[in-house]
Amino acid sequence: MNALALEIGLAPGSYTVSSTPSDPAIAGYVALSSDDLSIMLSVGPLHEGNEVQYFAKRGPAAGQKLRFAAMRDFVRPTRFAVRIRRDLRLDAIVPSPALIEPHTQAPREPIAA
Repeated sequence: MNALALEIGLAPGSYTVSSTPSDPAIAGYVALSSDDLSIMLSVGPLHEGNEVQYFAKRGPAAGQKLRFAAMRDFVRPTRFAVRIRRDLRLDAIVPSPALIEPHTQAPREPIAA
């Protein structure tokens, strides 16, 4: 997931990678999440051929359908990153504005009466 995040162009520290182990009731998964997108990898018979799920959280593709890919796509991070950037239209997302430092003003002079 970290290699895929870097290929997509996510800056270190701008995303998280988490995992949930499987048990008899549910399949486990590994997830990559940033402000702009989410990618989840689940392996098992129920996910065969659709092991990877991804979607945009913001931007022009936000709110569109959940997209799927096979594990064979995931193991080629450079090529898969191009597909994700295209499908989710990541190049069209305007970066969030940086926090603005508070501006300190010089003290005002009192108004003469």
